[in-house]
Amino acid sequence: MTENNRPQLTYWLTCPDKKLSRAVLQTLIEYGYFNDESSLLSILDKPDEGLRMLATTHWLRQQLPLSEG
Repeated sequence: MTENNRPQLTYWLTCPDKKLSRAVLQTLIEYGYFNDESSLLSILDKPDEGLRMLATTHWLRQQLPLSEG
């Protein structure tokens, strides 16, 4: 997978199929493409609680800093 695939995968995070959107997020995490604050913020407004929990858990495990703003 290349960085060029990231926009297509990010699009599938909005899929109503929860299993698919969670699998996409897991793929982004595994390939290191879920590593900036904007990625986290884009997930936090999704209606899927499991998706938000997976994203937040990953973020906290990595101890990635958040901006003050």
